[in-house]
Amino acid sequence: MVIAGAGAGINELTALAGTAELVPTAKRGAYVGGMIFTILPWCPSVLYAQLINRAAGWRYVGLVCAVWAFVGLVLVILFYNPPDRVNSEGYSRRKILARIDYVGGLLSIGGVVLFLMGIQWGGYQYKWSSVHVLVPLILGAVLLVAFVVWEGKFAKYPLFPKRLLKDGRVLTLVLIITFVSGANFFAILFFWPTEAFNVYGTDPVGIGLRGLPIGFSILLGAIVCLVLIGVTKGRIRLLLIFFSAVMTAG
Repeated sequence: MVIAGAGAGINELTALAGTAELVPTAKRGAYVGGMIFTILPWCPSVLYAQLINRAAGWRYVGLVCAVWAFVGLVLVILFYNPPDRVNSEGYSRRKILARIDYVGGLLSIGGVVLFLMGIQWGGYQYKWSSVHVLVPLILGAVLLVAFVVWEGKFAKYPLFPKRLLKDGRVLTLVLIITFVSGANFFAILFFWPTEAFNVYGTDPVGIGLRGLPIGFSILLGAIVCLVLIGVTKGRIRLLLIFFSAVMTAG
């Protein structure tokens, strides 16, 4: 799941960034919303997973995702040829690779993965006081602290450029909103299918049907928000206030 998650995360973020890169700034919301609409066939993912697991076993759920991701990889290789940026500095591939913060990437990814492993295991598979939980939690926290120190003191080309701190108030508020909304998102994404499974038995169709609101609601909300960015001519602050209120009500 760690490997699959890393691949899926890279796919998702690259698709969003790539789509935004290829269209005029004023139309990015609408185009990215259209790209996100391609998630529609996968909204019943809980239902698919339950039926596949019953018919052939849980490993085939991963196989389906892997094949779909491979199709995307082939399409990107064949058809994604973005134009050069106007402000491009013209670095060669060797120079670009030399400017990547490998240490920062390893520290941040390793820290997050280990910390999440501890969170996922705690109270479910193992006791919170067990070695299985404490070791990844502590190591993850240490790596994340090391990442902050590395970025601030030692990284020549940091993943987190210091120029982002010029307007620290805006950055801090956006990070807090992102953290809270992400916590809500993953809580629903992880725990509702598990709750449906434990409460409503082992009926794959019943569990799958109760999982439908997650996929379709997330898709609808994302598209509406992206379209509104264009309609409101980029009034991001008002949109954040509105959707934070909606999230609070939910």
